[in-house]
Amino acid sequence: MLTPIQITESAGVLTCIVGEARGSFAGRPSERAYLLNIHRQPEVHAVSYNGAPVPALGARQAFEAASSGWWWNNGKKILAIKLPRTAKSLSVQVS
Repeated sequence: MLTPIQITESAGVLTCIVGEARGSFAGRPSERAYLLNIHRQPEVHAVSYNGAPVPALGARQAFEAASSGWWWNNGKKILAIKLPRTAKSLSVQVS
């Protein structure tokens, strides 16, 4: 399978577009969950998924337990975003 991913940055907003998966194989799941780890990201103020806000989670444990949300690791400058399962393309914006 092939999943196209496009990342752009403009005016301090990072946009990640994940296209629909193309191709097939035996046992192919109908939906996929996504976990994005964005390294060297400046401080994060908001994250949205297909235009809707993604909840900020204040601690790593809360992030690991949640089905979706984002967690900013200030010490390592890594943004982790967990998104719900979907079979459709998606757009994530970080500001």
